[in-house]
Amino acid sequence: MPQVQKEAFLLNCEIGLPARVVADIVGISHEAGKSRIRYAYQRLKACVAAKWEANSGRA
Repeated sequence: MPQVQKEAFLLNCEIGLPARVVADIVGISHEAGKSRIRYAYQRLKACVAAKWEANSGRA
């Protein structure tokens, strides 16, 4: 995951800051902040799904 997405994700998910505050902290627009958080969630979801599929064939 790109560092900018990771940063936005951690501020939003781990610390619990809303997207608007995340955007203010990193110095981007509110829309860009929401996008970074959304893309981070999508990337994380895809990684988890890939791991799940890779491990589903194992007993």
